[in-house]
Amino acid sequence: MNLVTTNCGLNLSYSITENVFSQLIDQCFEEVKNVKLANEARISFDKEQTNVAFVIDIKIKKGSGLQQVIENLTQELESRCLGLLDIKPRSIRLCFVGYY
Repeated sequence: MNLVTTNCGLNLSYSITENVFSQLIDQCFEEVKNVKLANEARISFDKEQTNVAFVIDIKIKKGSGLQQVIENLTQELESRCLGLLDIKPRSIRLCFVGYY
């Protein structure tokens, strides 16, 4: 099973499944304007199940600033992961595949 486990103290830990990360990505796209998810995001987990990496294909609205949209989406995803895991994701790769 694909998941990340986070320790929260001496005898407390919790696990977050791949489905939760998919929902988190969807929420980011709802929050950030002028960008759409082009394909299903690819989520990978490290061997120790302590961190996660994302590869996300995106389409950006014509006339929008490419750099600003990418920065906003990256920042939103990082902040949501920090709130959930208390760490930043291992990597976030946003692949621009075109305009809509």
